[in-house]
Amino acid sequence: MAVGHYPSPEMQAIAANDTGVTVTGSVEDVRPYYARASVVVVPLRAGGGLKLKTLEAFAMQVPVVATPVGSEGIAAHDGTHLLVAATATAFAEKVVCLLEHSEEAHAMARRARLLAQKEYDWRTIAGKFGNYLKQIGGRPGVVNPIR
Repeated sequence: MAVGHYPSPEMQAIAANDTGVTVTGSVEDVRPYYARASVVVVPLRAGGGLKLKTLEAFAMQVPVVATPVGSEGIAAHDGTHLLVAATATAFAEKVVCLLEHSEEAHAMARRARLLAQKEYDWRTIAGKFGNYLKQIGGRPGVVNPIR
């Protein structure tokens, strides 16, 4: 099952020709899909910023295989919180590995959830952002919104 914005024409064609493949496109709530997933794949090849798909999977305690781009900006470690693969072959092998070794996959997913709770909870992020604003607030040319 592929869930997400703007599925490629190739993905849609595969789903149209294979009853075992479903492409949903955008959905109102991704949580039911994460809850049913055995592994979440984040095969991003381009992009910037924090990868919310990866953090959502961490928060839902689902094992993740991602490309290096799919894990950028997250303080996760390959083999500890997720598996990272740069090629299509390695990616497929790591997905199969997680499916075949469910105990290790679940342990990795638990560690990923703990990381998400510790580092990416909104209260943690807001606190870090507030500290950053305090640091830059006294610099010339910077408006201090905290005063």
